Amino acid sequence: MPRYAYEARDSAGLMSAGVVAADSEVEASRQVRSDGLFVVSLTEDVQSRPRRRAGTSSLAAMLGPRVKHEDVVWFANQLSVMVETGVLLSEALHSIAEQTRNVTFRKVVQDVADAVENGQDLSSSLARHPKLFDNLFVSMVKASEASGQLALMLNRVATHMTEQSQIRSKVKGALMYPCVMLSLAFVVTIFLMIFVLPKFAAIYADKKDALPAATLFLMNLSDSMINMWYVYVAGAAAMVTLIVLTLKTERGKDILDTIKFKVPLIGNVFQKSAIARSLRTLGTLLSAGVPVLDALGITKQVCGRGKYGRLWGDVAEKVTAGSQISEHLSDHPLMPGTVSAMLVAGEKGGRLGPTMEKIAKFSEEELKTAITMMTSFIEPVMIGIMGLIVGGIAMALLLPIFSVSKVMSGQ
Repeated sequence: MPRYAYEARDSAGLMSAGVVAADSEVEASRQVRSDGLFVVSLTEDVQSRPRRRAGTSSLAAMLGPRVKHEDVVWFANQLSVMVETGVLLSEALHSIAEQTRNVTFRKVVQDVADAVENGQDLSSSLARHPKLFDNLFVSMVKASEASGQLALMLNRVATHMTEQSQIRSKVKGALMYPCVMLSLAFVVTIFLMIFVLPKFAAIYADKKDALPAATLFLMNLSDSMINMWYVYVAGAAAMVTLIVLTLKTERGKDILDTIKFKVPLIGNVFQKSAIARSLRTLGTLLSAGVPVLDALGITKQVCGRGKYGRLWGDVAEKVTAGSQISEHLSDHPLMPGTVSAMLVAGEKGGRLGPTMEKIAKFSEEELKTAITMMTSFIEPVMIGIMGLIVGGIAMALLLPIFSVSKVMSGQ
């Protein structure tokens, strides 16, 4: 059984550290909290991982086709239907493994089936493959094992995964157009600077003193890009490296979030997407019967290390100290006032999970509207940017021709 090293603090704020043995990170966190401690950090001891039989290793060690998100959704739906119709769990898993076309995923499902057949819980068996079955999946299955509603819970998992995938696809699709247009503008600019401008430079070579400042600037820039290309390449590589390293830090994440949420049109899409994703995750987990602190921890992981991830981490700390979830969200700048008011009402009525799911659905509808507005506005903006770049270069090249008599006479 894997072992997890933890750092935690008690109600008085005193820090302590130790090691626990558990089937998964969620179970390890639960064991630490059962001692009255609040988990600060939790890391798995890699050397303590159980050795698996040949052919049933983790996904990272397998060779084969990549497992798609749709494969996992299909697995959850198939298992839900088979369990609901009365098929034994181990038989259902073996049957799904035989039907699975993806060789890599078939090995994973077969490993899960063998583990269940040997007496392990389904949640523990799924936790052996965290690359495919994340904490949310495992936690909901574990909650269903206690309530005896495995089929219903698997259907909930599949629905949740499908909805989250649709949100990601919509956001990526909305951002694809501006990214393609900006990339095209960059390529066109480089082409003009390297291949077109040198031809004009030969024409204007003897009359540089009479050239307009814009034309002279572009010619000098083109010359430097051709003769000192290695400097530009090294500078670009250094900039990319600096950005990547910066984004790995908390400060870098803050800067990226600030930029994402402040950019006109696009910022609104990012914010609504983050709200919908986090509320959908937390609402689904709470409705499934997952303990509040576990649900908050998983929601934090889903949101990542940015501002929304820290928001749910702060909420977990407040809840540990005895506060309610809505108390920390009511005046928080990352959570709209209408959403906070609905969360307060849901918590008072004892229906926080269903309320969060309803708010998430409402936020997803707002996200669709925001994406539609963004795409309708961003197309003319991108066309305008392309026109300014290409048109600006063209005008700078043609300015001397408009005063050709002066240029040719050397005046």
